[in-house]
Amino acid sequence: MQERVFIAIPSGTGKPDVDCDDSLNNTILDLQENCKERPDLRFIHGNCYIALIRSLFAHDFIKTDCSHLFFWDDDVAAQPSALRRLIDHDRDIIVGPYPKKVPAGTAPENAWPVRLIDGVPDAAGLLESEMVATGFLLIKRRVIEAMYRKYADRKFYHRPCDQEIIDLFPTGILPVGFPKDEKGRDLWWGEDFSFSVMAKHAGFKIWLDPNITLIHAGRNVWRGSFWRNADGASSATSSAAA
Repeated sequence: MQERVFIAIPSGTGKPDVDCDDSLNNTILDLQENCKERPDLRFIHGNCYIALIRSLFAHDFIKTDCSHLFFWDDDVAAQPSALRRLIDHDRDIIVGPYPKKVPAGTAPENAWPVRLIDGVPDAAGLLESEMVATGFLLIKRRVIEAMYRKYADRKFYHRPCDQEIIDLFPTGILPVGFPKDEKGRDLWWGEDFSFSVMAKHAGFKIWLDPNITLIHAGRNVWRGSFWRNADGASSATSSAAA
C-alpha cells in the first residue's frame, strides 16, 4: 500500500495556533515532495469533546484507503520533516512527544505526558512507552482495524451523524484490566492514556521518538500595575523616546 496519511486535527476553538497552521502547510508540501501522495486532511472544529472527536476521526479514517491515521493537535507545531520521520520509522504506533503546559522548572516526570517502559532506547534510538499523549501520534491502519475487531462491542450511537461509533478513546473509569493506583482503586483516565492501554491489550507496542522537537503553544499572561511594578519606567521610556 502506498503510504498516504489521514491527518486528523481536532479543534475545540476552531482557531488552530498560528505555529501549527504554518508547520501543517510545510508538512503537507514535504509529504507531497517525498512520499508522492497528498495526505487526506480533516478538521473537526468547535466541539469541546476531544475524546469524542478522536473516535469520530477513527470512524472516518477506516472508510478511506489511507495507510496511517495521524492525530495532530491544533496547538502543536513541528518541523516539516517530523511527520515523515515518524512514517520512516515503520512502527505500528509512534509518537512525537511535546512538553506539557506547565511552569518552567517542573520535574521531568510531570513535564512530559508520557510513561516509558524502561527508558532504554532500541537500535533506532526509539523508546518503548506504556502510555503517550495523542497530540502528535501516528497509527498504522492495521492497528485501527485490529482494535475495531477487538473492541467491536464498545459502540455508542452518535446522533448528529446518525451512526454507531466504536469508542477507541474513552474517558473516565474504564473496564477491568486497566491499571489502578497502589491501593487498587480505579482511576479516572483521559482518552490518550486509555487508547494506549487498549492498544497494548490488542497486542501492539507504542514507541516514542525522543529526537523530535515540538512546540506546544499556549496562552501566557503578563500582569502588572505600572505605578507599582514599573520602577524607573518613566525615565526609561523618556530615554527610549529620545
